Amino acid sequence: MVQQRDPGRIIVLEPDKTRLERGECPSCALPKKEWTRSTRWRCCSTKCTQAHRDQVIYGWNDLRARILKRRGQRCEHCGSGGNYRTMTVPTETTRAVGKQIRRWPGFRKWLRPGRILLRDKNFDVDHIRPIALGGDEYDEENLQVLCRDCHKQKTAVDAKDIAARRREERMEAAGQTTLIK
Repeated sequence: MVQQRDPGRIIVLEPDKTRLERGECPSCALPKKEWTRSTRWRCCSTKCTQAHRDQVIYGWNDLRARILKRRGQRCEHCGSGGNYRTMTVPTETTRAVGKQIRRWPGFRKWLRPGRILLRDKNFDVDHIRPIALGGDEYDEENLQVLCRDCHKQKTAVDAKDIAARRREERMEAAGQTTLIK
């Protein structure tokens, strides 16, 4: 069956996950009976709590931000990087349509009235094996950074593969073994 994305999932990475299951502090593995802090907390100290936060993924947006930070703003397929450029906009236009300018793709910040900084390339975090075809949604090994152009090309190929899988599933459900034309 074709799988769909899980919208808001919290994932605890190893070894913190197994330590929590054993009733220990996820960061330092100190058993709960030896804690000086209340055992209702997840960690034995505030220091361990901070370290534990790095081992927890709070949904897709958090994972996406981590991947972009670790792997950088560079397409893993074509190798293109993000280049910055400035764009001059008349001051009166800036005031009149400031809200629309803020919605432009790649908008970063105002340099001064009438000038904005844009990023030429926007990057997407893409699943190497699509979720719909059985790829793990939160596995960092199944993720790659792609520029928008490469992502569009890959998505087109993936869409064809997903459509073929769905056709096969419908045929199996109907008891057919081959496509009837």
